[in-house]
Order: sequence, then C-alpha cells, then structure tokens
Amino acid sequence: MPEKTNEYDADAALRRNAEKIIAGRGQISPLTEAEHNAQRLLHELQVHQVELEMQNEELSRTRDGLETALAQYTDLFDFSPVSYFSLDAQGKILQTNLSGATLLGPPRETLSGRDFGRFVSGPDRQAWADFLKQFLAAHSAVTREFSLETDQGLRHVLAEGVGDGGRCRLAVMDITERKHIQNELQAKTEFLETMFENSPSLMLLVNADGRVVNLNPALEAWLGQPKDALLGRLGGEVLRCLNSFLPEGCGRTQDCADCPVRSRVTRAFASGERVYNEEGSLSLVLDGLAASAHFLISASLVKSGDQVLALVNLIDITERKLAEAALTLAKEAAEAANKSKSLFLATMSHEIRTPLNGMLGMLQLLDLTELDAEQEECVRMATLSSQRLTRLLTDILDLSKVESGVLELAAVEFPLTEVRASIMDIFGFLGRQKGLEVSFTLDERLPPSLVGDGARLRQILLNLAGNAVKFTDSGSVRLEAAPASDPAVSPLSVVFTVTDTGCGIPEGQLGHIFEPFVQVDGSFTRRHGGAGLGLAIVKRLIDLMGGEIAVESAPGQGTTMRVSLPFDLARETALPVAVQPAAEAPGRGLRILLAEDDEINQAAIKRMLEKAGYEVAVVGNGRDVLSLLAEEHFDLIFMDIQMPVMDGLEAVRTIRESAPLGEKANVPVVAMTAFAMAGDKEIFLAAGMDDYIAKPVDRQTLLRIAGRMARTSGYGLRSA
Repeated sequence: MPEKTNEYDADAALRRNAEKIIAGRGQISPLTEAEHNAQRLLHELQVHQVELEMQNEELSRTRDGLETALAQYTDLFDFSPVSYFSLDAQGKILQTNLSGATLLGPPRETLSGRDFGRFVSGPDRQAWADFLKQFLAAHSAVTREFSLETDQGLRHVLAEGVGDGGRCRLAVMDITERKHIQNELQAKTEFLETMFENSPSLMLLVNADGRVVNLNPALEAWLGQPKDALLGRLGGEVLRCLNSFLPEGCGRTQDCADCPVRSRVTRAFASGERVYNEEGSLSLVLDGLAASAHFLISASLVKSGDQVLALVNLIDITERKLAEAALTLAKEAAEAANKSKSLFLATMSHEIRTPLNGMLGMLQLLDLTELDAEQEECVRMATLSSQRLTRLLTDILDLSKVESGVLELAAVEFPLTEVRASIMDIFGFLGRQKGLEVSFTLDERLPPSLVGDGARLRQILLNLAGNAVKFTDSGSVRLEAAPASDPAVSPLSVVFTVTDTGCGIPEGQLGHIFEPFVQVDGSFTRRHGGAGLGLAIVKRLIDLMGGEIAVESAPGQGTTMRVSLPFDLARETALPVAVQPAAEAPGRGLRILLAEDDEINQAAIKRMLEKAGYEVAVVGNGRDVLSLLAEEHFDLIFMDIQMPVMDGLEAVRTIRESAPLGEKANVPVVAMTAFAMAGDKEIFLAAGMDDYIAKPVDRQTLLRIAGRMARTSGYGLRSA
C-alpha cells in the first residue's frame, strides 16, 4: 500500500506540474457551459502530452547520467593506482590498465599476448606457476607475494587472482616500498631503543603525577648530578626551575600554572595528543645563578609495561632565537626587494610598451599609405621586429611571474576558431614569405568554444609555431587540434600538435630545450636568433594549466610537439563554424573620445580611427575627459590609465557615479593601457571599464573593439 501511495503522489505531482506548464502557456481559458465537455477532453489530452514530455526529459537526463557514470568508471579502471590484468589459462596477458603497463614497463599496446610469467623474477617463477594453477582452479580470491623484473628494476608485489571460466583476473599492488619499510622497521626499532640513551637532546620520562621515572645521559650530564639522585623527584626540581627553590615548591606557585613544560605534559596526558617542538622559556638556577633559557619542547605519551608515561624532549634554542631575529630582518629586506622587483617589472612593462605602441601604431599607419616595394619590405621588417620585441618583453615578464608564483590563469569562454585565426594571421604570412605551407586544422569533433585561459593557449601555440617556422627552411608547418577524451564530457582534454619539416633537435639537446635561455645552437655563428625563453615559458604555462608536452625530433627529420591541455566545456556547444573575418568599425557618424597623454600614441591611435571613418577628439588627462563629456556626445571612450592630473581609473569611476551626466554615465569605456601584468585587466573592468586592450595596439584589434562598442551607441551596453 505505501508503494501505491507513493506512485499516486508522483502521478499527482506530475499532473500538477503539467497543469502549471499548460497554464503558463495560456492554453486554459474560461469555458462556456456548452463547450465544457469538449474543452475538458482537450485539456486532458494536453495534460497527458505535457506529462509525456516531462517524462521524456527525465529519461534523457537519466541516460546522460548513466553515460557519465560509465566514463567515470572506465577512468577509475584505467587510472587506478592498482595494476589490473586479464590473463588466459596459459597466463598470457589479454588486457591491462595504465598502472599495469607502467609497472611492467613496455608500452601498453605491446603487452597483449605476452606471458605474464616472463616478468616474474627467476627465483619466483615456479611459485608463480603454482599460483596461476591455484587461482585458476579456485572459486575465490587467492593471494601471494612475489617479485617482478621490470624496467624500474626488481619490484615486490602482492597479487590477488580469481579464476573466471578458463580466464583469470589479477590485481597486482606494488609493495616494494612496504617491503623496504618492513626491513627498515627492525632497524628503526633498534634505533629507537638506543636513541633515548644516546640522544644529545635533554630527555626525561615523567608519570601522571609529574615525577621523573627516567632521564637520559645527556640531561644527567647537563645537570651534573647522578641519575639515581634525581629519579622520583618532580620535573621542576630535576630541571632546577627557579620556582622549585621557593618556599611553596615546584608546582605550587602562581607562576607554575604557566610553566611551558608542565602545561605540555598536562595536555599530553589529558588528550593523548603529541606536542611537538613548541617554544617555551624557563627560568632556571644554573651554577647558582638565575638564567632564562629558551627550549623547543616536545611531549608524547609512551607505554612502559602497564604505565603510561610522558616522554619530554628539550632542545636548547637560546642561540637559535638570536639567529632567528637576524633572519627576520633579512627576510623583511628580501620581501622589500621582491616588492621592488614586482614594481620594477610593472613599471618597465609600462614604459617599454608605451613607446612600442607609438612605433607600431605609426608603422601600421605607414603600411596603409602608398608605398613602393622596398618601402613595404622595410615597413614589414620593422613591424615584425617590433612584434618580436613585444613577445620577448611578454616572455620575460611571464617567466618572472611564473617563477615567483604570481601568474594566475583565467577561466573564460573562448572560440577555437579565433585561436586558429590569430595563429594563421601571423604565421600564414611568415610561412608564405619563406615558401612554407602553414596550416591549422581543427578536428570536427571539437566544440566551437572552450572554457579556460585562451590567451595563454595562444601564447603557447605562438611560441611553438614561431619556433617551427623559424627553424624550417622548406616544406611545411602543420598545426592540429583534436580531442583526447570524450568531447561531450568536461573537462575535455585537447591535444595540439605542431609538426614541422625543419632541421630537428639533436637527441642530446632534448632534455634541455625547456630550460630558460637555452639555444639548440649556442654558437656565435648560429643562423636563428632568439633569447631562448619561448619553450621555457611554454613548459611552465603547460605545467600551470595542468597539461603535458611531448617532443619527437631527429636532426634533419623535423620536429613534432604535442601539447595536451584540459579545458571545461562551454554551457552550450554547437558544430564548429567557419572563421569570419573581423569586421572593421562602422565608423561613419560615430564619435570617439581618446584619452592619452603621449603625443605619439595620440597621433597613431587618432589616425587609425579616423581612417576607419570615426570622428575623434583627443584629451591628455582624465579631468579633460569629464569636462568634454559633459559638453559633447561621444559613442565611445578609449581611456589610458596612467595620465597626469587625473588617471583613467579615477575618471571612469567618476563617470559611472556622475548623476549630472545622465545617460552619458553609461558611455562605453575601453581601457587602452601599457599596464599588461597579470590581474591588471580584472582591476580595470572592476573599476567600470567595459573592455580592455593592451599596448602595443594592433590596428585590427582596435577597430574590432571600436566597432563592437560603437554599435552600442545609445549606451545600451551598460543599461541592458
């Protein structure tokens, strides 16, 4: 009866939900008396239809859950730390997981059909043969220890086998370390038995009443009294605590409640917990004089027959406390130096990017004019050199941030087609200049967008593709991206492969190419330039992103680099679409306010925008932005951050909070700045910026952002 009641309740709940959905659709209307029967029947049919739809949705969710669970259980088998093998009746391997292949050594795909007994060490092979027969015939698990000869050397394992109709399943656990521990345990036991007697630390055993039942020779020598004269006395009396010389005696004065040794021993007895190396100071009477001594105090309970005692260990750290004070001063100085370094890096990044922006801006403007072939080549080479300098600056700053642990990864949705386009925009052109075929293929199984740090992915691929093009004189450079796991399950592992037909890497250099400032050719006559930072940055970024990189190369045969990186899936996935070229800004009739204090940057950015049809007004500080915005209408503001009088952050905050500006307070504002360190973008967006572009500014990027932002003229961007 309860089950029927539950089914009735579930059906009733389903019907109520269906009624709500139909009511929300507006399908229920007042009925006339004449239409009542027909409309009621139609309503019932609609309810049943909605109920079926809801049940189908529930079945779909259940199916998706089962598929996810199956993938998870498959991963549990594959990545289990226990090695699993399926063997036939002759002991030949039918299947194994990754742990099994790792344990034995050979590649996983080569193990199928091989005799497992061949991996068993010689002295244990007969035992293995007996074990195989035993668990093949048994109906329950059989366990035995033996040794394997693997690529890692001799490994001790614990195997559990179960027969299964002429086949068997074998679970193998590597217990080499356990064996080592067992062998060491006896030695450690003997060591612990003698440590008390031979330790240079001051050690004593006290009972629950605080009386000493034993002390080691080091304490006996430190006190200068024979052990027999000290046993049975209170701990404070043995240590010659100052309070033990007072009339009240040890443990009875007001200060005894705060005694660091007594409090640790009391805590150990009360809770059973181990007190380890806690600092404390004691006032002692040594050589007839009162002196303060600093100790590291440890206390732990030990059993001695039927007694529970507290083992107290005292380490004199009086000299060390003096050294620590000096180290504290040194640490504060080092932290100040590190802070200065970070400030220096941020300042240098800003100061270098600012003139770079002016230089690249003017080169991009010059490239839009009518040039002869020689002039075009000069502009192209100057642009490439400037971009190379920008990448080198980024690599140096990123290497410093990674090594200091301050580089943070973003987790935002980004389209793979944009990553491909950004790579091909650069290296497609460079490849054509060298006569190379450069391609970038996206596997059709990949979703169009992923969630992760797209900028760092671009940086990795830019470095790898840049090296491939640089070191390839003929042939091709191919980039490929393909899923390495189920494309419908998050996180998705994506493998990016960069293959070239270049000069290759000598085998002796493969282990060093990811070290900073390492060049394959380090001679003065080397053909290819570079600072040797690219692959170092790549390796550190891949590690930071939780990925892996593998290299295959041989001199004269080219190089293949495979990068595996995990990404989360975007909320909605669809089939990949072709890359659409970035539309330039619809500039006619739209007004932009440029806030920039550098005259060269003013001229470069202003002309770029004007050539796209925008009307541009220029000011040199944040205060002038406020004044001009109050008087005139602008569809978009490009705002530098570091400016005199009023900086960009203060200006944008004032705009957003200004009631007199009315709707103008919602004008789109884009930070255009040489501050490009990790976290800068987030700071600017939090301050009220709508977007961010780092200097040096690429013309296409500038116009794409301008076009997107200017289309929100009327300030729908922030008010939406």
